[in-house]
Amino acid sequence: MKDDIDPLLDRMNGLLELKELARHAAPEDRARIHRTIKVVGRALLAVGEARDAALRAQRVREWADAGLAARQGELAALLVELQIMIEDIPPVDRFP
Repeated sequence: MKDDIDPLLDRMNGLLELKELARHAAPEDRARIHRTIKVVGRALLAVGEARDAALRAQRVREWADAGLAARQGELAALLVELQIMIEDIPPVDRFP
């Protein structure tokens, strides 16, 4: 996860450097650069949030899979018990 964060931080730091350089740009260019920085910054935040959401979804799925495996084990044990109970029932003689 740290590997995913580092490129985002690097890009955000690059935006900060670009903002610093924008101070030396012509006024009309400065406004465009600032708007671009804002849009790219929002996009980078959205990427980070999407990655976090994907990780949360993966954890939920793993938790659900573990729960399913436990329930399947319980069901298998109940089926074994039922089979043992059925085998213990003597056959019924329907036609004496």
